[in-house]
Amino acid sequence: MIEVKQAAEAALAYFNELYKSGYHNLALEEVELSNDEEYWIITLGYNPPSIGLTQLTGAGAKREYKQFKIDSTTEKVISMKIRNV
Repeated sequence: MIEVKQAAEAALAYFNELYKSGYHNLALEEVELSNDEEYWIITLGYNPPSIGLTQLTGAGAKREYKQFKIDSTTEKVISMKIRNV
């Protein structure tokens, strides 16, 4: 089984491959191993691209989250979903 650090790195790499630029403060937020230990559930948080005044002041900037399901043996990303908090 892969370690949590490997699962988090797989999620980060996947995110960065799909979303090349414009996202700020990308950070690991949550980690969880499924009950059957087949998957790591990794949540990444980030600030989306801002436009105009909100970019300068940070006003209205809302943190968003993506949740990744990572195979615990292969490091393969199985799914990526929007995580509502």
